[in-house]
Amino acid sequence: TGWAVGNESTILNTTNGGNSWNRQTTIEGTYLESVFFIDYSTGWAVGGYNSPILKTTNGGINWTAQTIGGTSLYSVHFADRYTGWTVGSAGRIFKSTNGGTNWIFNFFGSGFELRSVYFTDTSYGWAVGSRGIIRNTTNGGTNWLLQQSGAKIELRSVHLIDRNTGWIAGQLGTILKTTNGGANWIALRNGPFGQGMSYEGAFFINRDTGWVCGSLGTILKTTDGGNTFENNPIFWGYLKDMYFINADTGLLCAAFGGMFRT
Repeated sequence: TGWAVGNESTILNTTNGGNSWNRQTTIEGTYLESVFFIDYSTGWAVGGYNSPILKTTNGGINWTAQTIGGTSLYSVHFADRYTGWTVGSAGRIFKSTNGGTNWIFNFFGSGFELRSVYFTDTSYGWAVGSRGIIRNTTNGGTNWLLQQSGAKIELRSVHLIDRNTGWIAGQLGTILKTTNGGANWIALRNGPFGQGMSYEGAFFINRDTGWVCGSLGTILKTTDGGNTFENNPIFWGYLKDMYFINADTGLLCAAFGGMFRT
């Protein structure tokens, strides 16, 4: 069971591993950027300027809306059924402690856009975005501190497997890795990188095995934590995001509605 979102109020759901997709009914006029489910029933979706935050508790049969005015939201992540964060334009971060019924303004940063947020638990989280910005919290968002990326481009996706080990993907062929919670982020330069590439998604299932996807149908796989990558392009435009349930089975979303399964 899985979900994918996009423009024109699109929410798609599959119950057979991606063999077929059904469109779910939601609020018209929304441009959705990110969806996250904590289990088969409860999930949230966020999107562009003045699009509401959507929540479902019945697997997407019904979606309810709450508006955070004047903010484009690009990513949403929950650590449990109650505690979650969403990030977006102007460095804004919002937090919910009641499953998305209410959202509290959590942080207003430098004005740079935040494109991705990820929490390993209710305390430790990271948010990344434009001009190489990385912010980290160790107290559930009470404080957000800057970490040094060494990059000046837009970082598009952050994924961690625990409080210490994680990866970031971004523009100009950028892939970063940390093994100490972000105290240091190291640029990975082994494999088929290119400055013309823009990487949009990073996903790892453990310390060794993970994937990065992006422009020109690029899908990179590593089995050594990112020391080396193998390129397995699918020759289909712009890959936007992905999700894997194990080393063999995953789904990829592309621009213009492309969906792929491996």
